[in-house]
Amino acid sequence: MAIVAPILVLLLIGIVEVARIATTQFIIEHAVQETVRLGITGATDSQLVSRAQGVASTLDPASLTVTITPSGSRTSGQDLTVKISYPYHVMLLSRYLGTQLQLSAQLTARVE
Repeated sequence: MAIVAPILVLLLIGIVEVARIATTQFIIEHAVQETVRLGITGATDSQLVSRAQGVASTLDPASLTVTITPSGSRTSGQDLTVKISYPYHVMLLSRYLGTQLQLSAQLTARVE
């Protein structure tokens, strides 16, 4: 029993950590989809960054990196690419080893 309990605790922590990573990735993917949807209608870069931060409001907005290509004004028929990156700190490892994952999502769509 003394050997099984620590193994079960580590397994439970691993399951929780994988669920947190998957949830964070889903939030980032949803934010990039909503940001591109707004961007293809002619929104400015600052509006796109605000949309990404608003959709991903459960994440730290200071750590959220939004890359918009091309930046500035876009013309109809031009491709718009939005990439959102977020550093995810692994619960146990980042405290002791400074380990983090870089989660990101990217989407390209044609400007209307």
